[in-house]
This record gives sequence, C-alpha cells and structure tokens, in this order.
Amino acid sequence: MKQLFFLLAFLNIVYFFWGQTATEKTLTLDDNVPLYQESQLEKLELISKDELSKRVTREPLMESKPEKSTLTVVIECYRVGDFATEDDANELLNTLSGLNGLMQVVPFIVSNEFWVVYPFNGDWGQSLQNLEQLKAKGVTDLWLVPKGDYKGVISLGLFIKPDRADNRLRELAEKQFEAEIIKREKSRYGVKVEINGGEAVIQHYLDNLETDQKHSLRKISC
Repeated sequence: MKQLFFLLAFLNIVYFFWGQTATEKTLTLDDNVPLYQESQLEKLELISKDELSKRVTREPLMESKPEKSTLTVVIECYRVGDFATEDDANELLNTLSGLNGLMQVVPFIVSNEFWVVYPFNGDWGQSLQNLEQLKAKGVTDLWLVPKGDYKGVISLGLFIKPDRADNRLRELAEKQFEAEIIKREKSRYGVKVEINGGEAVIQHYLDNLETDQKHSLRKISC
C-alpha cells in the first residue's frame, strides 16, 4: 500500500509540473500573436518640414462653397416729380424718406434754348455805353443783366430754335454790332428712386401722403 501511495503522489507531482509548463507556453504564444493584420495597416513615414510644406502647397484644403441663392432682387429706377427748382425737388425728397430705396435729386433736360447777347468785357461802364449805342441804332428788345454770373451782358433775345437766333445775329450785324449766341439747357428737377417692387410701391406711398398735390411718376434707366 505504501508503494502505491508513493507512486500516486509521484504521478501527481509530475502532472502538476507538466501543467505549469504547458500553461506558460500557451501564454507565451498568445502574447506573441499580433492584434492586427499587417496588410490592412497604413504605412507611416517620417518627412522633413520642407517636404511637409511642399505637400500642403500641392494639396490645398477643400473649401466649402456656399449654396447659391435662388432669390432674385430686381431694382428699377423711377423719377418722381417735375419741378422748376432744385429746392422744390429737395422738399419732395424729404417727403419720400420713408420709402425703402436709394433716392437723390436729379436734373433732367427739357429743351435747349439759344440766347443772343452782347458780351461783357469786364467794364460795367462800357456795358452802359453799349446799351445806349444799341438803343440809338433802333434796338429796343434788350436788357442789361445787373448781377449774377452774366452781370454786364446785354440780352438781345432768347429763342427756342437755332435758326431764329441766327436771324437775330444777322440783324445786329447789319447795324454793326457783333453779338453772340449762348446755348443753354433748360432743366427741371425730380427725385430719382431706385427700388425693388416697381411702380406700385411708389404709387401706394404717394397715395397715402397727407397732401392733395399730385406728382408725376416716370420709369427711367438706372
């Protein structure tokens, strides 16, 4: 019995040490097994700062492009009012200040006129003498401008048609007077409105003004 007991004990000791050795090998093998597949890994490489700068230059960053708006704004221009003076147009400009648009006073040419004058040489006394000489030769339709930009000029007629002005020059030339023609543009004033919404928006605003005055409204080029 003793021999059998010692034999069993010996076998248990041998089995114990064999089990320990097999476990260590299994753990060692498991530790050496990689957790990834090498073929699926991205290869890394070291590059210099200069090379990095070159690659950034060759491969610009993607920029997000804003979506195109489908909203279309149509701006139209109109002239409101028809005034002889710029001051009157400015009054209307102040009245229209509530409109949502760009506004300014603008002149517009109604027609050209041709002014026949005896010129001023800078001497007021000489202008007075010229006036008397013209009267002595039978020229009665005349007027000496007393002030302003044309002070000293003798007005000899204002004409709408150029041929009428030319006839007046010939009449004066026959009486030995060298007159000349000043071509002037006869202008009026209105308020230019640049607005989105068309004529209806402006007309609605004008209709709601607390005034009985009516203003002309004309579409013009911007």
